[in-house]
Amino acid sequence: MASAEISTHAEKECFTILVVGGIGYGKSSFINSIVGEDKCKVGNTWIVGKTITEGIQEIKLNWENKDYKFVDTTSIPSLNSNPAFEKLYETGFHAIVIVCSIKSYATGSSRMFEELKNLLGVDMPRYSLVVLTFKDYLDESSVDEYVRANVKLMKFLEMLEEKDKRCLAFDNIIDKESREAEEQKKRFFACLDFVLKQNQNQTLTKEKQWYQKLCQCIRSSESHDTSIPDNL
Repeated sequence: MASAEISTHAEKECFTILVVGGIGYGKSSFINSIVGEDKCKVGNTWIVGKTITEGIQEIKLNWENKDYKFVDTTSIPSLNSNPAFEKLYETGFHAIVIVCSIKSYATGSSRMFEELKNLLGVDMPRYSLVVLTFKDYLDESSVDEYVRANVKLMKFLEMLEEKDKRCLAFDNIIDKESREAEEQKKRFFACLDFVLKQNQNQTLTKEKQWYQKLCQCIRSSESHDTSIPDNL
């Protein structure tokens, strides 16, 4: 009787990448550009604040022999009560792609980074990189000029270690088969690889967030300790 063959190869790791941002910022278009196919539903609704993405969508991609799962999301506040998001959060995210729209920064939510911190905890910046979509709207301006004009974004980037390796402009509308599209995809994965290596491929999980909150509460209570010293 032949014995069952036992595999000696460890299961290949799949990196889970959470993609978040304001309504109409180009999250779905960004993912489509990365995978090279129109996997996510898109639409032009940023003026009226209407979301096209109706639920959590997971898009898988193999890039240079590494497996990735991009998680397309709805509005940030809605994730607080989204069962699909909660389930993914329990397993954790290897990186968080924060999508900011260059064309709509003036009308964008000034609370986006605060909402993300409340949702994902104080460790969120360590796992984050910023993608500035609608690069074509920069016209004669540079990325640095755009960042300096967007105070909330600038303050967030200042929290990131080696922020120059965690922020890039991205053109969603160029031909997905073009050389330029391939080059910007390479730049994105270089930024993503930097974040993964910085965190030693560890994930940000809900358990870690609650642990951080507990530590904060303990430190806060210790700093406000009003007990009577023993020597009095």
